[in-house]
Amino acid sequence: QAADHRAASLWSVLVMDEASALDLENACRANQLWTRPEILLGLRDGSTVPVSSQFTPLSSAAHGEAGGVLTLTDLTERKEAEFQTEWLASHDQLTGLMNRTAIFDRLTEALGRTRRFGVPCAVLFIDLDHFKLVNDTLGHAVGDELLIAAAKRLEKVVRRVDALGRFGGDEFIVVVERVNDIGVVDELAERIAATMRTSFALGPQGAELAFVSASIGTAIAQPDSTAEDLLRDADLALYEAKRHGRDRAMAYDHALRRKVD
Repeated sequence: QAADHRAASLWSVLVMDEASALDLENACRANQLWTRPEILLGLRDGSTVPVSSQFTPLSSAAHGEAGGVLTLTDLTERKEAEFQTEWLASHDQLTGLMNRTAIFDRLTEALGRTRRFGVPCAVLFIDLDHFKLVNDTLGHAVGDELLIAAAKRLEKVVRRVDALGRFGGDEFIVVVERVNDIGVVDELAERIAATMRTSFALGPQGAELAFVSASIGTAIAQPDSTAEDLLRDADLALYEAKRHGRDRAMAYDHALRRKVD
């Protein structure tokens, strides 16, 4: 209620960062216009809300004393809309993972760190075996449900420092950072393969059981690797894993490139 704050200090009502508070206080005393496009305003429950703010001075000659009007505009809905727009631009809407563009950007950033610090990164290119069969026999809705479930399993085995994305269809990418030992990549590939071997209970009440596995291609960055190079190499290794019977991981080597060339 406005009456609750009549004659109260402005700072007993408003909670904001110290710099903004001092600027606003100086503007009030000098009877000058003051604006901020966005600050965080503290609430009684300890939370904060983003607001735009403007202090508009009133003529001291007309009112006999210095003063003005402080206008605060809640930006919560606008910020949420901006976040949603940004999220949709960088995430796969079905699984919630990074989308193709975002995972490519993350790989490019990882390669930049590789060149700066000399610690390689790696890519795991994952494809679900027999996914088309599930789609064709159980329907696309169940196929989508399988992709969501597979994404959740992948999230559980991928390290927090690494990036996981859906590359398209039933293909997923993991960008592995700080590969001090190739064993880190091999172990992660085996965990991924193992987690996919358990059946998926899908459809109403989980009545439909789907069995898929994962073929995985791995590639370690070289000092001059680009994102395109590393994805191409991992894709070649994935093709070899498929060719050798699926449900396995294969590492890229230069012999694979010679086969294609």
